[in-house]
Amino acid sequence: MDALLDRKDKDDFLGQFILISDDQSPSDYFLHYFISQSIKDDYTVCLVSVNQSFDHYAAVASKFSVNLRASCSCFKFVKISSYSTDTDVATQAKQTEVSGPLDSTDTMTDQSSFCCYVERSVQELYELIKKLITTSSAGKPSCLIIDDISVLLSIGISIKDLLIFVKYLINLLQTKALSSLILRTHHDDDVEDEEERLLLTYLTHQSHLHLHTNGLKTGYSRDVHGEVTVERRRPFLIQPQTHTMQYRNLDRSINIFSKGLSQV
Repeated sequence: MDALLDRKDKDDFLGQFILISDDQSPSDYFLHYFISQSIKDDYTVCLVSVNQSFDHYAAVASKFSVNLRASCSCFKFVKISSYSTDTDVATQAKQTEVSGPLDSTDTMTDQSSFCCYVERSVQELYELIKKLITTSSAGKPSCLIIDDISVLLSIGISIKDLLIFVKYLINLLQTKALSSLILRTHHDDDVEDEEERLLLTYLTHQSHLHLHTNGLKTGYSRDVHGEVTVERRRPFLIQPQTHTMQYRNLDRSINIFSKGLSQV
């Protein structure tokens, strides 16, 4: 993975907006790589999840030799729910539920690791994220990860509000209140969804590094599970640098190789 991303040092992604997108081919490995690697690099990580449980992330992180349950001081988990009786988060230790104005989070301490955000507005969500980052970083670099931001469209948030929300998150990055921003989104090219397309286009143009996974044009293959295109934007280049590789998911890792060079 480090070779694919041209990553030579743990600080290479400081100040970076990293976008992960997929089209009919899961991008899960790449998302979990950034979650686990950020914790290994001693970042304070704030993970906002729309449709996955903490147990899901903890189980996958263990395959990367990371114990999320033992990382309470540097890992903050926000579960977005439309219902105040979110059973997945309610069973977690040190839970704080946010269902009204932001003032209801004032009892949250630096050691609070679990928070259930009951959807009201993206403005409140932004304020919650900003508060978690500023009160928990303790001088460490901070990383915000949202999985999956496109799902916010399906729970009633307008594309206009969502783009403004992303703009404010990027501003946190530019003002150095946030060290790195990682967003995952989804869009299938063969599905007519104008809002998802607009979101992906906007995020792509704003990102410094974009990893996009898609299925093989030739269909299913036992030895090749998909393609990943890495697109990097640099200030001194007019056009982004782009290269595409193929990959095969393994139980605890991934095999990435040039097209046509898969190994069984």
